[in-house]
Amino acid sequence: NTTNVPEPISFAPSQYWEGNDGAWSTFPLQVGTPPQVVRVLPSTAGYNNWVVAPRGCPASYPDQCPDQRGALFTSNDSSTWKGRDVFQLGLNQNLGYTASGSFGFDKLTLGWSGSGGPTDDNAIIAWYIGTTYWLGIFGLKPQATNFTDINNPQTSFMSRLKDRNLIPSLSYAYTAGNRYRLNGVYGSLTLGGYDASRFTASNVSFPFYQDVSRDLLVNVQSIGLKSGETDLATYGTSFPAFIDSTIPYIYLPLDACEVFERAFGLTWNSTLNRYPVSATLHARLVRENPQVTFNLSPNVNGGAVVPITLPYSAFDLNVSYPLTAIGDSQFYFPLRRGDNVTQYTLGRTFLQEAYLIADYDRGNFTLAPCKWDTGITTQSLRAILSPALAAAAAAASASSGMSTGAKAGIAAGIVAVAAIAAAAIFICLRRKRRNT
Repeated sequence: NTTNVPEPISFAPSQYWEGNDGAWSTFPLQVGTPPQVVRVLPSTAGYNNWVVAPRGCPASYPDQCPDQRGALFTSNDSSTWKGRDVFQLGLNQNLGYTASGSFGFDKLTLGWSGSGGPTDDNAIIAWYIGTTYWLGIFGLKPQATNFTDINNPQTSFMSRLKDRNLIPSLSYAYTAGNRYRLNGVYGSLTLGGYDASRFTASNVSFPFYQDVSRDLLVNVQSIGLKSGETDLATYGTSFPAFIDSTIPYIYLPLDACEVFERAFGLTWNSTLNRYPVSATLHARLVRENPQVTFNLSPNVNGGAVVPITLPYSAFDLNVSYPLTAIGDSQFYFPLRRGDNVTQYTLGRTFLQEAYLIADYDRGNFTLAPCKWDTGITTQSLRAILSPALAAAAAAASASSGMSTGAKAGIAAGIVAVAAIAAAAIFICLRRKRRNT
């Protein structure tokens, strides 16, 4: 007996830095027939795929708009587009975000043309024109989409990869990358496994939260602010926060934001709805390069803790059009005031320094600090086997007299599973989409 164990898929980044709220590492998708290539951001909260339509760059926008938005998708130019209807995009509504898109189905391939990435001939695509989300997204959650019939859910790209035995489990690993380390380190995204070269193992497992829209929930037990060896401030009140790479911001309780304000000299601008950073303040913060450490745990208090430390460079971001005037760029600090416990969020800024591994077969995830050495240039991919595949592979190895190398490969996959799993919970993820 033999067991076909698929390899994890490494989704290579576009090698572009893009965005109007910072410089972010995007990933290329080929959409439609013939393929139209767009560059998007991975979304840990999203479960389908969004692309910007031509009307997202009206004549009043700069000529560079199509390229600045990661390129545009024209559904009328695709012979395989099957439109459905307009629906709410459905993410970040707890934060006051509202956006709608025209949903349908089309061919979707990961990576640049010729890269050999996997294809789904009937992937869910939403094209949109608004600027709430400047760049499109690639949804990582294996959650089904319901258009109008709750009894006829449409499976996600991730689920279809698993159903076709193209990845060994419903899992992924992601870090956003950043421009300030090692002359720029692009983001890393692995489907069905993780890249062991990109993080220092924490061995702390977090169970998924029962609300599927906020599954990646951690407890922030404390936040420490330092400048060199000097402790600037500590926020010691534990609170829950959702990890969401769809947005750049970190939403914290008001009194936690006030700790940042006093320590770093920040001033909240209610008109702009952000913390602008003047040239003078920017120069001081760059010179001092303070650090912020988030101490995260599955527990409200006590127990195992994972510290994730962000240098000021991680917060040193710019906003540009249409958040500013055409041609203008302004420094800002990507912190926002959360109104209540449903809004506390660790966004893409946080994932510049954190490595996330989410295992949907077992209902748990891990967080670990990223590694920053020359070894990260050499991938070290590890498969996460589904429980069924791990058991079958172990049985096949024991009974068939496999080669030593094959047994070692299976053993590595099983060890990888054991390192991340804390529970054996399969969560059926689906939430009805509302028509606008």
